[in-house]
Amino acid sequence: MTWKIITDSGSDFRSISDITSDISFEVVPLILNIDHQIYHDTTDLDISEMIQTMTQSQSASTTACPAPDSYVQAFKDAENILCFTLSSQISGSYNSASLAKDLVLEENPKQNIQIIDSRSAGAEIDLLILKAIELIQANHSFETVISEINHFHEKTKVNFLLESVDSLVKNGRVSKIIGQM
Repeated sequence: MTWKIITDSGSDFRSISDITSDISFEVVPLILNIDHQIYHDTTDLDISEMIQTMTQSQSASTTACPAPDSYVQAFKDAENILCFTLSSQISGSYNSASLAKDLVLEENPKQNIQIIDSRSAGAEIDLLILKAIELIQANHSFETVISEINHFHEKTKVNFLLESVDSLVKNGRVSKIIGQM
């Protein structure tokens, strides 16, 4: 039984080396638009350049979730698919992956696909992925893996600390007064 773990780039993982040959891992990149320049959040992204462009920009930067077809392509080549996305409250990635799931199941209704809304980002997605790997390597069924991940997810919580809120101010998510404080 083959497994594939997929996440958007809201996860901190870009690769996972210590998994068995029955498990593959893939990251579907998010997209950032800064001053009409498009950045795909892949391993070859020059983060220093992107941050410099963002810092120098006077305009708001925007993001875009992966297109459903990006997920459709990622959902190939495995019997069991677990897909972890950024919180559906801050990104359309979950909806995009869910649409892709429906498209794939139309062609292959016997494939097992579960989309998991992390309701978070970064480290919490990573914790869920590591738990999934642990459960898969213990030879649990697809249904048991899903059940155990959901149970584990109820107990996780991650807090974030931002170095700067400049981008949030530019995008209007934080007022200028709060941003100055």
